[in-house]
Amino acid sequence: MNGSLSGRVTDTLLSMVPSIESYSIDESFLNLGEFYEREVEPLARELRERVRRWVGIPTCVGIAPTKTLAKVANFIAKKRPQYRGVCDLRSSQMRAELLSTVPVDEVWGIGAASAAKLAKIGVQTAADLAALDPDNTRALMTVTDGRTVYELRGISCLPLELMEPTRKGIAVTRSFGAPVTTWSELREAIASYAKRAVEKMRRYKVAAENIFVFMHTKNFNNDPFYSLPKR
Repeated sequence: MNGSLSGRVTDTLLSMVPSIESYSIDESFLNLGEFYEREVEPLARELRERVRRWVGIPTCVGIAPTKTLAKVANFIAKKRPQYRGVCDLRSSQMRAELLSTVPVDEVWGIGAASAAKLAKIGVQTAADLAALDPDNTRALMTVTDGRTVYELRGISCLPLELMEPTRKGIAVTRSFGAPVTTWSELREAIASYAKRAVEKMRRYKVAAENIFVFMHTKNFNNDPFYSLPKR
């Protein structure tokens, strides 16, 4: 991905989330702390779809309570088509099921040399690494590797280095939890989202010159696609 595409992806992500940490030219960590838990996975799928529409490139999203787990989730989302580009590792049950299927050398920060050391003590997967004593891991390798064990257990040791850009727009976009078929339901939802947008505007101390409302049918159920923009 070149710099121009990377910038367009970043701008697209910032149209839906409050702040991000750009980790590399083709990878970012997103701050999803202000969203309700039930909103996060639909938001991730909408982010993928928006990047595809606006920038024209495919992406994958890993959701997790720590950076290291998010990277593992992203690896799973890329490699396993059944997740349709989004893997959510927020629950301990999902981590218990999936970390044992991820080779240890796919864990962020575990290079070939570290993987070789770990193999000598029987550590083959991300789950094996998560089960190690962090102090023993630090003694065997590095302090950072000890932190990796905690991160794989869902304990954040690597906080986001967030950037809060100057805002040119505020967006509140959500997927509905159930089909919306009446105008009264839609009007109520729009009013709720408008309230969230106003709260964001107050937080960032900006004023509105234009309001843009859009809606479209679900992308994943093979029904005819309809959309409605309204300025």
